[in-house]
Amino acid sequence: MHLAILFAVLLLCLFPFTLQAVERLPLKRKRLILGLLLANVQFLSLASYGLSIACFEMYGAVPTLELTKVYSGQIRNLLPQVGMELLLSLVLLVAAWLILAWLYSRAAPVLLSSLETIGQGAPPSSVAGQGSATLRVGILLFIGSLFLVYLPTRRFWFQREPIHSFWGDATDTTVLIPENLRSGRSLGENAYLAHLGPDVKPSTPRNLILITVDALRSDQMGVYGADADDTPFLSSLYRIGKLRRIDSAYSVCTFSFCGILGTLSSSYWHQLGGSSLVLTDVLSHYGYQTRFLLSGDHTHFLGLRSFYGSHISEFRDGSTTDDAYANDDRIIVPWLQNVTWSSTHGTFLDIHLMSAHFIGVRQSQFERWKPDTDSFADFLSGVPKSQRYRNRYLNGILQADDTIRQIFQVLREKGVLDRALVIITADHGEYLGEAGWYGHFHEPYEPVSRIPVLIYDQSALTYPQRPLSSQVDIAPTFLYAIGVPIPPQWSGIPLQLATTRNAISIASHEASGVVAQLGGKRYKYLQMRNSRHEELYELGAPDAEENNLASQQAAQPTLIQMRAFHQQILDQNGAGFPQQ
Repeated sequence: MHLAILFAVLLLCLFPFTLQAVERLPLKRKRLILGLLLANVQFLSLASYGLSIACFEMYGAVPTLELTKVYSGQIRNLLPQVGMELLLSLVLLVAAWLILAWLYSRAAPVLLSSLETIGQGAPPSSVAGQGSATLRVGILLFIGSLFLVYLPTRRFWFQREPIHSFWGDATDTTVLIPENLRSGRSLGENAYLAHLGPDVKPSTPRNLILITVDALRSDQMGVYGADADDTPFLSSLYRIGKLRRIDSAYSVCTFSFCGILGTLSSSYWHQLGGSSLVLTDVLSHYGYQTRFLLSGDHTHFLGLRSFYGSHISEFRDGSTTDDAYANDDRIIVPWLQNVTWSSTHGTFLDIHLMSAHFIGVRQSQFERWKPDTDSFADFLSGVPKSQRYRNRYLNGILQADDTIRQIFQVLREKGVLDRALVIITADHGEYLGEAGWYGHFHEPYEPVSRIPVLIYDQSALTYPQRPLSSQVDIAPTFLYAIGVPIPPQWSGIPLQLATTRNAISIASHEASGVVAQLGGKRYKYLQMRNSRHEELYELGAPDAEENNLASQQAAQPTLIQMRAFHQQILDQNGAGFPQQ
């Protein structure tokens, strides 16, 4: 499909030169027009490939036209966050365009001569003999550039054609169609209401607050025992016993779309879909106000906003602010100060922070670890990229910790903190150079799958440690805290309850798998979606995910058990979100 699109574009460029009106133009003008046409097509295709690679590596999807339009207006703020300078970027782009324009203007006479020869009925062999060194170099550069940009993302392009996806929907699912979404959501709500007894009301209504820090992995947080003191506020709460830490918690998947929705709908990857019943719709049934204060653009990012529920009292995200960058967490606290808390019904507040994300704004006062940029000077310094990336990441965690401190301060001043249940978590983790990867997405290995779950709850409820926890447990925890029934279609188990569950699902575009506890050891099983290649790791071992046990004879009984766990979870309501 991709080659067909490129061929059609090339024919459109060449077609006007077969017309008599164009043929009468002077050779120099025809050469200029054709050279500029081909140079622009080549430039735009390479730019779209580069953008596709960047977005694919960052969040696992090609950019859509809508998202590109939004961020093109914020390019001045976006480029510094990814280690690029606006002026240098413009110079490089102009230089690339000029080189392409020169190459194609030099090759244009040969192409025009070829068209004229073909038009006069000459055999292809005579046309081929008219090639020039410039044309051959241009063709080689064109083919070579295609391969250079294609190879890093070939696995992704086998599933999605980038140009087609750019103009359409990058999620490849029909549940985004409004009619399907409304219909499916009604089915989910009706199933829950049918499950309720008569006049069910919250036994202990209280405010519920979810704080999600984008791309936050637990093993890099001081509050989880990391060697970097990057969570002074959260660590102080933990030391005095006001913050409960859930260890061994995993994300549903490796990027935001399914991580956020898996949290709100208590659903694994394969269960997500238009009929997923989200937490906000359940709470609204009991009179709760539901408010979203979100850093980042959730409105234009893969249609996330449409999945957040039908009964939302207030929705603000980075796309709703005119004077700030969409991924700047400083927009959150002023919004929070203006929130009106219901005196008769509870409020559910969902806050999303971007400080730890690589495109989130970094404030200078939190630059504790240096160097922390991909600037040319830092590149020449000899400090490895993995260290520079990690430094920037730790600074982002430090900034997120301070933002959470400010949020707690506002909640305390409003008089709603002490009776509230606050859960701090992440949508997924982050690669810091492991396996040569940076950012998120990719296979669900530990760096991008292990997330924090921190609970602030001053009630008498207890939260026992369990071998394994998941994002899907968060929504049921909120409902258990207010004493209302949990939807039977949800997959999670409230964190207030002990459980014998010994396996949870993890997934990505490339793989589906489980993490399970067997014989006092924790294992991870992955099955690649395309090749069915299997991987098995003992997570407590020193080499952990570097030693694939799947082919070792001694590990076959464990492999069989893990494979069975994987299939059992996939068989649970697995007809929703496409497995790709």
